Formats: sequence, C-alpha cells, structure tokens
Amino acid sequence: QASPFVLAGHGSKVRCLAALEGGRLASGSRDGTIRIWTVAGADAAQASPFVLKERGLDPLCLAALDGGRLASGSTDCTIRIWNLAVGADAAQATRVVLEGHRGWVSCLAELDDGRLASGSWDRTIRIWNLAVGADAAQASHVVLEGHDGGVGCLAALEG
Repeated sequence: QASPFVLAGHGSKVRCLAALEGGRLASGSRDGTIRIWTVAGADAAQASPFVLKERGLDPLCLAALDGGRLASGSTDCTIRIWNLAVGADAAQATRVVLEGHRGWVSCLAELDDGRLASGSWDRTIRIWNLAVGADAAQASHVVLEGHDGGVGCLAALEG
C-alpha cells in the first residue's frame, strides 16, 4: 500500500487539482499561484514544484488538456491555457488568455473533440474551439445561456 505524503508550498487554501501527463499534478491556490508538482515515484522530500504566477491569476478550477496543456479558470473572469510541454519550468511555460465570461470562471471540462467547456457565475457555459489557433483572439466560442444561477460543475459525457 502506498503511503501518503504532503506537498507543501502554497501560502493559502488549495482550491483545485488536476492530474497531468508524466506523473505531474497541478494545484491552484487562493495565494494566486498554480504549482506543478512531479509526484510519480516522489516522496515529500523530492516533490519540488515550479510555480505559475502572474497578475490577476486567482485560480478556481483546473483542467488537464491534450498536448501537455493546462486550462485554469480564475476570479478575473478569464481562462488561461498554459502550454507546459514547451519547457520544464515556469519561465518557459507559455499561455494564452480567453476572455468572454462576465463572472468568475468556476469549472472547466475538456470535450472529446478538443474543445473546452467553461462554466461561470455569470450563468453561462461557453464552448471554446481551441483548435482554431493558439491566438486567444481567434479562439471562437459558443455561449449557452438559460441557467437561473451560476454554473458550478461541468462533466464531459461520451458520445
């Protein structure tokens, strides 16, 4: 039986987690950071994260995407798509910012066809076509409206 270990480093509450390729784990915190931990075969002494941080980042949700990418939804009403495959550390991680929600982005789900669904406190779900290009200005999306309250959970269904 595997014994648990503690990943310490965030300065505030951890709000979200996502399992990434290559035995890595992403954690998003109220401290305004996303930490990328290598946990495959690691113990508490070995798990040394790299940190994604920028102005306005306050992650509420994370989703692992194909191609070594990570999506984060934030209290600044944006979604960031981080390309973690380009580098082994935070200085080399690139990102694009998707804008459109008018409320906090509270949930994310990758769909089978490579699109991304985002839910928000603005009572909408947006379906983003990430295949259009890496440029955020070109990321087309569809808006699904009609909820009586904020959208707090999404799940991709098969088929």
